[in-house]
Amino acid sequence: MPRLGSVMFMNYYDKKNSDLPKGVFLLRFLIGILGGAVVFCALMCISALILSVTRISDGFMPLFAGISIAGGSFFGGFLTARLIKSNGLRNGIICGAFYALIHILACIIFKGLGDVGALVFALFAVEICTASLGGIFGVNSAK
Repeated sequence: MPRLGSVMFMNYYDKKNSDLPKGVFLLRFLIGILGGAVVFCALMCISALILSVTRISDGFMPLFAGISIAGGSFFGGFLTARLIKSNGLRNGIICGAFYALIHILACIIFKGLGDVGALVFALFAVEICTASLGGIFGVNSAK
């Protein structure tokens, strides 16, 4: 570590990729989460169009929401791991956890704390699993 007199500077660089600051890694996580949110919104719009055009009952809404959440979190984990190019499983799980926390907070804000059911926590597990799977595919496709 470089020294200036008796003051030691903090190491702001990752040990593995010593040329990139840690802020870049946080930015890559943010880009992955935002990319997953865009895919989630696009899939929700497609499912809303399907529900409004066809005669499918409203009972399919949780199915479409689950598919949209799984697709968005998969793409978020994939994009994050593709940008970072290392540790796909770990980075996918981290991205999926942040993505799931955002969805749980949105559910609590819009539905209230008392209405948060088991389905939300099942979707939390789906988000973490699909984002980690996306991370694995993303880091392996970067080569």
